[in-house]
Amino acid sequence: MNSVKHIFFLEGRSNRKAMWLASLAVLGLMVFGEMLKMLPAFLVFIFGALVLWLAWVAIPVKRFHDMNRTGKWVALFWGIALASLYFLWMGFAANGRFVGMTVPEIFAMPQAYVDAVSALNHQHADQKPMKVINAISMGGVSLSMIFLIIQFGWLHFIPGTDGPNRFNVSAPPAIGE
Repeated sequence: MNSVKHIFFLEGRSNRKAMWLASLAVLGLMVFGEMLKMLPAFLVFIFGALVLWLAWVAIPVKRFHDMNRTGKWVALFWGIALASLYFLWMGFAANGRFVGMTVPEIFAMPQAYVDAVSALNHQHADQKPMKVINAISMGGVSLSMIFLIIQFGWLHFIPGTDGPNRFNVSAPPAIGE
């Protein structure tokens, strides 16, 4: 039970090795995504949600705890990532024409979005062509990428505090060592 609590809950500390393992799990999920499609959809959803919870919320919060920092830093980085989606959407809107797709659909089917933009440009040949991603979109995405790179480096390369700290009286458990 102690290992399960350590893995799934936000209390405690995790070292850099646990962060790398969580990142590799997400990479594995992306690489083997096509093979996962053979499973029932609810299993894929549960497995994906579990991996993403661990890699993007639970382990990063505990990594910040290991560095004697509050786990609220994860919320800051997530807020910046969500703000970049707003800039991306505003970039789509700035062209004055919308493709009949939501932002999650665009991310799920990028080629369908590119095809829809091409079709709109063909329909409105007398107007300025709509770009797939414009300057407003790129500004938001660039801002997000800068902060994600900072977070990646911070969580994966900066060592934690030695010995006890305010988030746990002991050093991280051996699960990630």
